[in-house]
Amino acid sequence: MTIQGAIKQLQEIYDSDLPIEIIKPCLKKVIETLTDDSGDLSDGYHTFNGLYYQRCVLFAQLVHDHRKRAWKTRCHEDGEPCFGGGWFLVTIDTPNGAYGYHFEDQYWELFECDELPKAKHWDGYTEKDVTRLFSLPDVFE
Repeated sequence: MTIQGAIKQLQEIYDSDLPIEIIKPCLKKVIETLTDDSGDLSDGYHTFNGLYYQRCVLFAQLVHDHRKRAWKTRCHEDGEPCFGGGWFLVTIDTPNGAYGYHFEDQYWELFECDELPKAKHWDGYTEKDVTRLFSLPDVFE
């Protein structure tokens, strides 16, 4: 079931006069869909797993094109492994500030850049700062 499908089902349940014993199993299925953490949750076109993989490949190509500005590490700046282990951080230092992502270890080899023992200082960037990537020079390094 997609998110839109779950929302539609919730609306139908809300609008109905069905007895509670019929509504409960329907609500249980909707809740299971909305709390699915397998990555197979879909918007009807893409799954979260598919979108994360696409982001990984696209960022790996950007890192490849700007490898002199990029770095990767398995530890945050405090020296602790990313998310307790099994993950790494890859970052590009753009003219407008750093921007990076965490990825699972299985994707380590996709990123051709310097490896650091621990992350550089995090300046507090958020997903809204993804536009920093637009400040990268057109010339590949």
